[in-house]
Amino acid sequence: MIVFNVLLVLCSIYSLANGVGFRGFTFQGLKEPEPSKTFKEEDVVEGWITQPLDHFNHRDNRTWSMRYNENSAFLKKNGPIIIMIGGEWEISTGFLQGGLMYEIGSQHGALMYYTEHRFYGKSRPTKDVSTENLQYLNVDQALADLAYFIETKKKEKNLEKSPVIVFGGSYAGNMAAWARLKYPHLIQGALASSAPVLAKADFYEYYEVVTRSLGRHSEKCVDDVKTAFTSVEELLATPDGADKLKLYFNLCEKPDVKSSNDLGYLMNTLAEIFAAIVQYDTVENGQTKIGALCSIMTADHLGSPLQRLALLTSSRNECFATNYNNFVKRYREVSWDSPGAADISRVD
Repeated sequence: MIVFNVLLVLCSIYSLANGVGFRGFTFQGLKEPEPSKTFKEEDVVEGWITQPLDHFNHRDNRTWSMRYNENSAFLKKNGPIIIMIGGEWEISTGFLQGGLMYEIGSQHGALMYYTEHRFYGKSRPTKDVSTENLQYLNVDQALADLAYFIETKKKEKNLEKSPVIVFGGSYAGNMAAWARLKYPHLIQGALASSAPVLAKADFYEYYEVVTRSLGRHSEKCVDDVKTAFTSVEELLATPDGADKLKLYFNLCEKPDVKSSNDLGYLMNTLAEIFAAIVQYDTVENGQTKIGALCSIMTADHLGSPLQRLALLTSSRNECFATNYNNFVKRYREVSWDSPGAADISRVD
């Protein structure tokens, strides 16, 4: 019975623990609200708008088509325009079906939009994702896309006197706040949810949140996780440690102990398991995903903390890829149909 329960917990965890690299590659978009009882499928329509490829080079006349979804079911004369800003994911109809923005829009006779970020979903500004083309994937261009979208839609819908409120979460929350600051003549309000507006390369504070979240379940969970990671580091320092880790964790390749990239990638991939669980914690079968994870990491009958950490990876059907060069090779493929591009654009 104990083994069966462990398998159930592992199954609930693995769907969130298969990301690679850093939080951005595990990120699955924002959790969407439940549809409102008043929502009708026909209320949401898909649209496309022609955008400049480069808003800041007027000698460049190249354009592309940006996707958006629209819900005008509640629109009243001079009603507000409310926009959910898309981030690093493919947009859907969820935020135009229910939730806080939908409730506000329905109460105030708003025109509601959900815009898709350039280079994500079906909004593909360039023929591929080569390094040369990725120069157009930046927040300044994305904010300019939003400003151009607002200007165009206000004229198109004859709503030039309507106030504009933008919503966003995570990176898109940053965009909401920055858009309000950069384009105050176009945007009268912004709701930035869970927005790390102080952009920085080493965002170590997120793992402080992860630690606190695990600690709310139990301090033993935090202690055993720390012990497990310390054991991995100690094992890597022994002559046959890399071979043992490959066996214990079902790694696809033996980690190169002389490669700081390989070692960093391995440790970050293991840490990502916990970051993803905290990011998408939900209740399943009466237990949170954090609780399920900590139940394994604190289960003395499953062996040492190192063995418990290994259990989270070694029970998967496929081996655990931790080779840094293979990771880089995957994301060097420039086709929109490549696995790397499919990962970052979240195209179904």
